Amino acid sequence: MRSFRVPAHLLDEETSVAPSSVTASNDNIPVWALTGDVVKAVAATAALQIAEKPAYPFVFNLTHEAEAKALSHPRGFVDSLKRSFDKQLARAGVRLPYWFAIDITPEGRLHIQGAYSAIIESQALKEIMRSAWGKWKINPQRQVKLAWRFCDDGWATYSMRKHRRVSKIIGQTFTMTRPLQQDAQWTYEEVRRIMRWQELPN
Repeated sequence: MRSFRVPAHLLDEETSVAPSSVTASNDNIPVWALTGDVVKAVAATAALQIAEKPAYPFVFNLTHEAEAKALSHPRGFVDSLKRSFDKQLARAGVRLPYWFAIDITPEGRLHIQGAYSAIIESQALKEIMRSAWGKWKINPQRQVKLAWRFCDDGWATYSMRKHRRVSKIIGQTFTMTRPLQQDAQWTYEEVRRIMRWQELPN
């Protein structure tokens, strides 16, 4: 299994408040339920990396209309975008493993950064994204960036680097598909098990 590394400071920073029924046996390697979105994004990327199809990053720049609609959606910004995307994927008959996060430019423009498993041709995926999130009238060729390199763990931490700032604007900043969440949890728990075993006294 391909390994992934989560910097120690992220484990500390991204540990969530523990539910009363969950306890971590190792403070440095929290259980899945206690990890935050940065760690989950890294685990999801690792899960995509060890899947059968290649894992690729993507960037999508929202239209002003799509951004305004998501900002006013009663279920929240991220949920609104995910619902629109999932609807268009279903219409196309595509079951796509993916995650995405909301990033922000220095000028304050919100946009989407994520990763996916390459089970669909890039141009077809671009059209699905535009159907879900709107199409630029000017320079549409610059709106979407897909598969310019293989995805790695650094893309996940890069995409989530401003999540605290973004969360103050929109709340939740990260999402992934349920099947990918299951794979991400398995991957994380396998790595955690190996790391804990290595730390046991001889």
